[in-house]
Amino acid sequence: MSSIINALTDLVKSLLEVVWSFFTTAGELVQKTLQFALSFATGILNLVIDFFRGLVDLAGGLVSFILGKFCARRRVGKTLWAFFPFCTRLVKKKKVG
Repeated sequence: MSSIINALTDLVKSLLEVVWSFFTTAGELVQKTLQFALSFATGILNLVIDFFRGLVDLAGGLVSFILGKFCARRRVGKTLWAFFPFCTRLVKKKKVG
């Protein structure tokens, strides 16, 4: 008789363990799904932020490139502007007549 009672208690324990593991698995599944959704949303947000940060960096690079070219050409222009009158003063003027 005691073996029948032990068998029935083992059966009940096994059934309760199966039900408990079902709920535990379902809870973990919900947790992992929410974690995935959150990481997916933050990934998309980071993608958009990095995209616009890249656009700003690109625009800044283009502006610095254009300003650098402008400053270099201005420097060359000022140098030539000062050099040409200097050259004309060095040339000896000949008197005609």
